[in-house]
Amino acid sequence: MAGTGCSPSADHPADCAGKTGTRFSPERPGNGPRVESEDIRDMSNIQAVRESIAQANQVAQESVPALQQAKSSLENAQSVLQQATEGSQQSDAEQSYALLAQAISQIEEAQQTVAAAISTADGYATRL
Repeated sequence: MAGTGCSPSADHPADCAGKTGTRFSPERPGNGPRVESEDIRDMSNIQAVRESIAQANQVAQESVPALQQAKSSLENAQSVLQQATEGSQQSDAEQSYALLAQAISQIEEAQQTVAAAISTADGYATRL
């Protein structure tokens, strides 16, 4: 075991009894000796991970109104552009309108991706 000066053997798992750092568990049939880090199984650490995930989800959720505002602004810009260029034969006007439509679509995709990321992180936290 790192930092304990203890190296348990399969025949003598009690060699490390009372040592700190890594816990030695008895053999399990077919799996041999099992060494688990206390940090992995410590319930307080699992709760800390859940709390961190909740915090990340909250920060991600805070981006949703900003994305919606950006989408609304681009839709307004698209509307104004359409009115300003109505009847124009210039391909640049059509291209500009199409590019704004593409930006709006990408924001919608970003909104869906953020929602999926939050949902996936929630699922992960639930399974901890």
